Amino acid sequence: MNRMTYFLGLVIQLSFLLGQSAEASPALDQIKVSSAQEVMDSRSSLVNRTEAVRSRLKSTLAEFNELAVDLPFGRLYRSWREKVREQYKEGARQLTGAIQQVSDSPKAAMQQVRLAHGAYREIGLLMPFYEVETSKVNEIISRYLIALDSLETVALQLSTGAPVGPAPTPVPIGIWRNGQQTWTLIGNAMTLSDAVEGCRELNLPNSSDWHLPTLRELAQSFRAMKDPARNRVFGDRASKLVEVWTVDEKAPNLGYYYVNFQREETGVSAEHVKHAVICVGLDQPN
Repeated sequence: MNRMTYFLGLVIQLSFLLGQSAEASPALDQIKVSSAQEVMDSRSSLVNRTEAVRSRLKSTLAEFNELAVDLPFGRLYRSWREKVREQYKEGARQLTGAIQQVSDSPKAAMQQVRLAHGAYREIGLLMPFYEVETSKVNEIISRYLIALDSLETVALQLSTGAPVGPAPTPVPIGIWRNGQQTWTLIGNAMTLSDAVEGCRELNLPNSSDWHLPTLRELAQSFRAMKDPARNRVFGDRASKLVEVWTVDEKAPNLGYYYVNFQREETGVSAEHVKHAVICVGLDQPN
């Protein structure tokens, strides 16, 4: 299979996924309460839902902005390029409006989210993903579809009042012991906040004090960790990872460090960017 055939298959698959339209969501129900406590609980629940929606919209907007850097705008014909840029502006405008409206008018925010979804979806139908580097195309398409799905989830939440729900619980794949430390891989693509929480909530046998590693902790162990001969638990998978989060901040508002397992160097990312997550704890033998 040549390179063009491979990318054509990806584009056809993406077009099929984008062509599946979501069913119309039911109208927002009004909740009647009969006691003061229920009123307080309802208001508290509404505040929590509103903040969850606003947070999801902000992270999704940031993800689309990041994708704008990675997508090959320059390879498009001029007329297409201008249309894609206009769709990007429209999507960002609608999402920004939804973030502002979500507290006062959930229905208006819902309509704006759907308009943003339509704008970003149009970009996917126009974009020549076959121009993206082979090593990145699957990741970019996956990020793009996840961001679109996030908008659909928020639109449904706004129309029904159902909670957005927490991020999926990470599942560790086994413990690798290296001296007095224990290590486990819990995800290939997580934001920093999900990484910190996922590590902190681990409860695995014969180990304690699970946390996202510092830059020093990860830098001292990653070479042995990605060697399948030394790490028989997840060394093979670790050897294929690229960027792995650490908890250390470079400076306020300048991002957090990650370790690039392939180049064996450090870099800095914004909190909403998704990287692999490896947690570290203390060995507690029986």
